[in-house]
Amino acid sequence: NSALILGLIVGAGGPLTASLAPAPASLMLAPLAAAPANAASPLAPSLQGKPVVVEIYASWCSACQSIKPVLETLRKKEGSAIHWIQFDVSNTASAKSSAAQAKKLGLAEFFKRNRGQTSLVSIINPETGTVVNTFRAQPKLDPYLKAIQTTRSLLQR
Repeated sequence: NSALILGLIVGAGGPLTASLAPAPASLMLAPLAAAPANAASPLAPSLQGKPVVVEIYASWCSACQSIKPVLETLRKKEGSAIHWIQFDVSNTASAKSSAAQAKKLGLAEFFKRNRGQTSLVSIINPETGTVVNTFRAQPKLDPYLKAIQTTRSLLQR
């Protein structure tokens, strides 16, 4: 298999041929190291102590507009008991500003992975940087509240 893959990679410019003979040891591809399931790390000190709710938002996103009422209710209900972060990706300037904010908060990788996922809302444990739950265009309040409560219980351990 590695000979075939290498042949396809190396011979991409020529005719497509495959050999079932093993590749010479000097040409064997090293196995790819599996990425850790969660390469998260603690978030910024300013975000510690409370669940972190992160929203990927764009003004032109109809799903973002449709979940606005439930997120406003969540903000009112939870108030200062959560850290709320909104990454605005409405245009190049706001996305650039959001990327800088994400870097300062320890969320650069999260932002990089999710910046194209408007209407995404994630609940994050700030101690570990682990995403406890992620929602896309979730119109109901209860799932958010349950994820926040789960995160609180993780913070109390």
